[in-house]
Amino acid sequence: MKKKPNFLLLFYFLVGYVILQFFWWAYLLINLSVELIQAKAPFNGYTTDDVLHLSKSKTWMIIGEGSVFIILLAIGLYQIRKSILKEVALAQQQQNFMMAVTHELKSPLAAIKLQLQTLLKRENLSTEQHKLLLTNATADADRLTNLTENILTATNIEQAQLHLVSESILLNIFFTELIKPYQFNTGLNFKIETSDSHIVQADRNAMHSVFINLIENSLKYANKNSEITICTELKNDFIHITYQDEGPGFKHVDTKLVFQQFYRGGNELTRNAKGTGLGLYIVKQLLKQMKGDIAIRTNYKAGASFCVQLPLAKA
Repeated sequence: MKKKPNFLLLFYFLVGYVILQFFWWAYLLINLSVELIQAKAPFNGYTTDDVLHLSKSKTWMIIGEGSVFIILLAIGLYQIRKSILKEVALAQQQQNFMMAVTHELKSPLAAIKLQLQTLLKRENLSTEQHKLLLTNATADADRLTNLTENILTATNIEQAQLHLVSESILLNIFFTELIKPYQFNTGLNFKIETSDSHIVQADRNAMHSVFINLIENSLKYANKNSEITICTELKNDFIHITYQDEGPGFKHVDTKLVFQQFYRGGNELTRNAKGTGLGLYIVKQLLKQMKGDIAIRTNYKAGASFCVQLPLAKA
């Protein structure tokens, strides 16, 4: 169980103190009102029944006004608590994001440095070893490129500075070109099932970013030699693209949270998977701007399954 922050405990203490003080002053006010009525009774000619009736009326008036006040106070305190918890969660997510970015920058930079040092210091490397080191260094450089592009894209989305250019995109050619860099040295096997007639209206760069992030997500969580299936289906005026991998899926995760900015399941200090919590957020936002959408299919027996929806290209 997570320990509550000290300032939240202080907030709860102050709320309790305010409520206790409210009831105490209400009790004193009721007693004072009754005493005033009893003190004025001889001068106003009140009978015992009159005093009792006036005391009850005054008491219920104070209770009624106090109830309205306590309800408004409770609503205000609830909203304050909600805002505090939201800010705490955002601060924690941002802290996790900074830790993740630091790790994501440090790891490939250290790997690239080591590979380049090996190339410089060892002159007796075979052609295959030489090629392998360069290939690995290029892959790490691509990781850095993807990371910086994701950060820039997320920033542009937040500042409403992302400008997309819509065009007709033939999906079978798009996916054939998309998976080429991942067919070697990644361990992923791709199965593309598309039709020659399936053409979407979208921004090509944004589409590329959407599916690169989905593939990178599979690389983080799916096992080696996993198969990724991409198939398309025409429904009304939209093309539905199903993206399915053989990873652990989203069995114990709220499927709405995974598309939030900075969200990553688990503890940042003990998590083994790479990432910054921006990938699926960017996917969701880019598709939204292209008048599309994405959802997680939870009825699959294994792996993560996404359903991407994009408008059909205009004739």
